[in-house]
Amino acid sequence: MDALTVPSNRTYLFAGAGAIIGLIAFLFMPFAQMQVKATGGAFSISLPAVGINTTLLASTNAAIWLAFLLVLLVLLALGRLIYSAQPLGKQVAAPVEKQVSWTLYAIIGAALLSIIVEIIVISAAKSISLGGALGSPAQIPGSFSFGVGAWIFLLAMLVVIGCAGWEAYKRLPKMPQQVAPGQSYPGAYPPPTGPIPPQYNTGNYPPQYNTGNQPPVQQYNTGNYPPQYNTGNQPPAQQYNTGNQPPMQQYNTGNQPPQYPYPPQPNQPPQGGQQ
Repeated sequence: MDALTVPSNRTYLFAGAGAIIGLIAFLFMPFAQMQVKATGGAFSISLPAVGINTTLLASTNAAIWLAFLLVLLVLLALGRLIYSAQPLGKQVAAPVEKQVSWTLYAIIGAALLSIIVEIIVISAAKSISLGGALGSPAQIPGSFSFGVGAWIFLLAMLVVIGCAGWEAYKRLPKMPQQVAPGQSYPGAYPPPTGPIPPQYNTGNYPPQYNTGNQPPVQQYNTGNYPPQYNTGNQPPAQQYNTGNQPPMQQYNTGNQPPQYPYPPQPNQPPQGGQQ
């Protein structure tokens, strides 16, 4: 009973319900309508249409029982799909998905063939035999049409075909989607419409060029910046203890005149490179 509650088997249950309803209509409902007309001499009598079951209909064409057997085959196949992991049995050397697909195709074919048998038998019927009921063989001619049972049987088989066809469609191999040139797959980013800028390597930017005669870049020692120059007798520049932060420069705003290094001292070499 647990297999009946599995969500994947619901479609099979709907198809099975349709097949059972078709059997009930086939066996217990008027399957055809018979219109009897009696003519003789100058008069004719037309009797109201009466419903006949499949037993009376089989007296004119026993092929109607083939539809009954086909519906039983549909129910058997649906039971195998619901209760068995391998519908065709372990003896069949085929994957499970293949077995399920083949069983569904067999259900569709059987239901479709039962409809064809129903239509052919009712359309080809010309008379019924009442020999067993009256004690002597008698053929009663008439015109036949679908009865209530035939219409319900037809609709029930269409339900079976629809359910089995849906399950078979879900198991079809997926075809790759065809994409026209210049289009992208659904969900993909659209291609760029403008020119694509060149890609630069920012890790080594700007590039370093070695021209051969180019002097190397002067390296400065920023720890003792600015550099100290010794001009002879010129006193060295005052050294500051900067610590972590250099102190602000203090200016003498008094009346003392500024000190200039000119004129040069006697020991100072002459300017301009003269000897």
